Amino acid sequence: MLHMAKENFIYFSYRRSFQPICLYNSTSDIGWGCMVRTGQMILAKALLQSYGDARITNESQNDAMSPYRSILRLFMDAPGKPFSIHSIIEANQNLHGVDKKVINRGGEWFAPTKISLVLMHLVFWHKPSNLIMHVPKTGAVYIEEILNLCENEPGEQNGEYIEENGEWSPMFLLIPARIGIEKVNESYIPHLKEILESPYSVGIIGGKPRASLYFIGYQENHIIYLDPHVVQSTVDPDETFSDRVLDTYRCKNVKKMSISKIDPSMSIGFFFASKDEFLDFVDRYNTFASEYPVIFSIEEESPDYVHNDNSLYLESFVTI
Repeated sequence: MLHMAKENFIYFSYRRSFQPICLYNSTSDIGWGCMVRTGQMILAKALLQSYGDARITNESQNDAMSPYRSILRLFMDAPGKPFSIHSIIEANQNLHGVDKKVINRGGEWFAPTKISLVLMHLVFWHKPSNLIMHVPKTGAVYIEEILNLCENEPGEQNGEYIEENGEWSPMFLLIPARIGIEKVNESYIPHLKEILESPYSVGIIGGKPRASLYFIGYQENHIIYLDPHVVQSTVDPDETFSDRVLDTYRCKNVKKMSISKIDPSMSIGFFFASKDEFLDFVDRYNTFASEYPVIFSIEEESPDYVHNDNSLYLESFVTI
């Protein structure tokens, strides 16, 4: 089944002739930026969900004040844009330092875990749509941790005073996983399909060796994906969103490949607009896990050796 229609995604691909990325002095991400682009796609999908209606229509594309256009502006290829390739590279430098070999190559190929962590830090600092993003440190999802992150305590929140508990901040959960050593362990394929069928899925960023793809569904034993390996000219961030410009952010077609051929390393995305959605996700997981092998675990609370306070870790990150 194709769980999500390609029309309901903002499509990002290789671009050329953008403003130089200071670290590399690169004006294109051809050959190295595919994981950055799939990371942008899955984050943009979560942001679309956060507005309550993920459908992209002709009306939303033509409305200058639409959430679709507001989200798109966050990702334009220019320094200073919250989720541009420039900001992602600079955030990665702040987190992980500089590799001189990467500078000489003109760009760095990201692994799923690395792009997940970089995006989490950028979301923490820019807080689009009051979104909370969480990347589990151990590969396990702890219910208590998610509830603590998303349920606001009484007090001032975004300039307003909240008197009662239970105000929920939307959650984008991105879980790094590995489902095999050199190739996919086929015992996990049923769970992979179950994930892509979930009403809370925003897709999976993974791919095949050295090529990142964005998985959005499946058909029998084939996985459906959006491919960022298409080279387009950069859009001027100050340019009006004409039909020509908007067309470059639309996926023209989807592709498919055998699930057995995908790389075993990936990050799995979910979005929860409410506490009820998250708890329903947990119930569905528990039902499935009682019969089949699962890719990740869900536990009530974290063990003592897992530090739950993300704020200390995130606030050590240099804002950009």
